Amino acid sequence: MKIDKNNLRNKFRKLRKNLSLEEREEKSKKIAQRLFTLPEFKEAKVVMFYFSFEGEVVTEEMINAALNMGKKIVLPVIVDRQGEMEVFQVSKTYKKQLKKGIFGIMEIKKPSIKKFNKNNIEMVVIPGIVFDSRRQRIGFGYGYYDRFLKKLRKEVSRVGLAYEFQVIDKIPFNRKHDINMNLVITEKRVIRAKKVAGEVIERKECSRIINNKIR
Repeated sequence: MKIDKNNLRNKFRKLRKNLSLEEREEKSKKIAQRLFTLPEFKEAKVVMFYFSFEGEVVTEEMINAALNMGKKIVLPVIVDRQGEMEVFQVSKTYKKQLKKGIFGIMEIKKPSIKKFNKNNIEMVVIPGIVFDSRRQRIGFGYGYYDRFLKKLRKEVSRVGLAYEFQVIDKIPFNRKHDINMNLVITEKRVIRAKKVAGEVIERKECSRIINNKIR
């Protein structure tokens, strides 16, 4: 059977949905471990997260922990169905400002806070349905992130979060309009173009950091 993008999306969305809540939370905690120990994350003062949806890597506790670290955290809001997103800074009480947006994804109520200057973002944490070993990404197909990422500074770190089974050897499609990740993090590894000094950290140290930051 010929595999196209929609077939691939449907296959991995189904696999993702089949994970139990316990499995998602366990894997997400390990992914958070790896994210928090990245040199890029430690140095970033402004981080854009996403609010997890439809079985994606769970980000709620990551957002809380990052806020407790004193980082500025912004979340995306879908402006329209033509593919535009804006970002808004959130505080520790951000849950009180949430509502269901387009496609049923939770987002910040726009009238409640001011729009954030995207030029100040230093790292973007990005969901996806399929990634590959070259750090390519397939999302829902609406192009929101690709259009948004093109508006950011080139220095911004693009970090994809995925469960290990979402990473395949190579995405077999032409992706000329899509933007690659700098890194892809799963519960088992960090995929990057080249090794960075300080990336490898002993398991005990990772556990200490995550247990102190995420409850």
